[in-house]
Amino acid sequence: MERKVARAQGERSQEETQKLNKEIEDFTAEQLQNKAKLSKLLSSNKQLEDEDRIIKRKIETLVDSKATLQNTIDELVLINRLAEVDLSKVTQQKEKTLVQHDIMKLEIKNLRETVNVAADRVYGLENRKYQLEMSMDEREKEIQVHKDILESEK
Repeated sequence: MERKVARAQGERSQEETQKLNKEIEDFTAEQLQNKAKLSKLLSSNKQLEDEDRIIKRKIETLVDSKATLQNTIDELVLINRLAEVDLSKVTQQKEKTLVQHDIMKLEIKNLRETVNVAADRVYGLENRKYQLEMSMDEREKEIQVHKDILESEK
C-alpha cells in the first residue's frame, strides 16, 4: 500500500524513472528532429512561396507582354490587310492600263493600215496622173505633129 500511496504522490521506482527519462530523452530527440524538419519545411515553404511570387510576377509580365505582342500582331494584320487591298487596287489599275495599252496598239495598227492603204491609193493615183500626163504630152505632141503636117500641106 505504501507503494501505491507513494506512486499516487508521484514517486517512482528507479527503473521506472530510468524508463521515463529514456522516454523523455527519446521524445526530446524526436522533438529536436521534428523541429529540424519543421525548420527545413518552413524554409522550403518560404522558398516555395518566394518562387511562387516570382513566377506570378513573371506570369503577369508575360501576360502584359503577350497583350502588347497581340496588339502589335493585330496592328500588323490590319496593315497587311490594307496593303493587300492597296495591292489589289494597284493590280486592277495595272490590268486596266495594260488593256488600254493593248487597245491603243490595236487602234494604232488599224490607223497605220488605213494610212498605208490611203498612201498606196495616193501613190497609185499619182502614178496614174503621171501616166495620164505623159499620155497627154504624147497626144499633144502627136496633135502638134499632125497639126504641123496639116499646116505644111496648106
